[in-house]
Amino acid sequence: MEGWFSRVLHVAAGLLLVPFVSGSGIVSSKSICAEDGSDGEFYSFYIVPQRSLQATYGAWAPFLQKVEEKTDLCIRPVIPDSIPDFERDLIAGKADLAYANPYHLIMGRKSHDYRPLLRDGSQQLTGLLVSHGNSDVNTIYDLEGRTIALPAPNAFGASILTQLALKKRQINVNTVYAGSHANAFRSVVVGRVAAGGGVNNTLKRESDSVRSQLRVIFETKGHPSHPVIARSTINNDQAQAIITAIQDLAKNPNNAKLLEAVQLPDPVPATLEDYLYLANLPWNP
Repeated sequence: MEGWFSRVLHVAAGLLLVPFVSGSGIVSSKSICAEDGSDGEFYSFYIVPQRSLQATYGAWAPFLQKVEEKTDLCIRPVIPDSIPDFERDLIAGKADLAYANPYHLIMGRKSHDYRPLLRDGSQQLTGLLVSHGNSDVNTIYDLEGRTIALPAPNAFGASILTQLALKKRQINVNTVYAGSHANAFRSVVVGRVAAGGGVNNTLKRESDSVRSQLRVIFETKGHPSHPVIARSTINNDQAQAIITAIQDLAKNPNNAKLLEAVQLPDPVPATLEDYLYLANLPWNP
C-alpha cells in the first residue's frame, strides 16, 4: 500500500507513526529446530499485524519459542506487511497456523478449512472509535463529514463493526486505511484524522504516551476474541499438543506477561460454533 501511511515517518510529541517494512514483512529463521540441528518440518505461524511489525514480533517470538519447547514442533513466525497481505496469504493457504481475527477465520474456513484451536476467555472483543482528547469530537455523531482512519477493510472489530455502526446511524465519513491499529491510533494523535478505529485489546496494549491522548467515543458490542487457527496441515494430535502447551503456560504465573503480550491471558478451547454466526452479515454492532 502506497500513500502517506507507508511513506512517512511522522514524529510529533515524541510519538512515531510506524510504517510497515516494505517487502514481505518479517519471516523468522529462528527456531529451536534450527538451533538444535533438527531436520524436522517447519510450520508457519502467521500473525495478523495489528501493531508495528517490530512490536508484533517482539511479543510473539518468545511465546512461540515456549510452544515449540513444549510440543517439539518447529514453528516459524511470519508477520506480513499489512492486514490485507495477511488476508491474501491466509486465503492462499500459506499459513499452517495463525492468530487471526474472527472474520479471518470465516474467510479461511471457506478457502482452506481452517479451524479454531484457542481464544482468550477473559474478555470479549469490542470495536472502538477514538478521537484526540483535545478535539471537538466527543461522540460518534460528531464524525459526520469527517475523515477517519481504519486499519484495513476486513479488520473485524476496528473496521467492519465500526463501519456497520456508522451506517446504522446514517453517519457519513471519509475513510483512509492505515494498515494497522497502531497507525490508525497514531494518525489521530498527530491530527491527520478526526478519529481512528481499533479494538479494546490493541488500545489496552498501546504505549501510555499514545493512549493518554486518545478518547473512546464509541464501543461496539462484544464478540468472541481472536482465535489461534490451524489448517489441515496440522493434524489433530498436533493441534491438541498446541492447545495443551498454551494452557500449560497459562498455569504458571511467571508466564502471565508472555500471554498478555499476545492477547491470550486466559487461553480457552475455541470451536467453530463460537464464530459461525459471523458469516451472516450484517450484524447489529
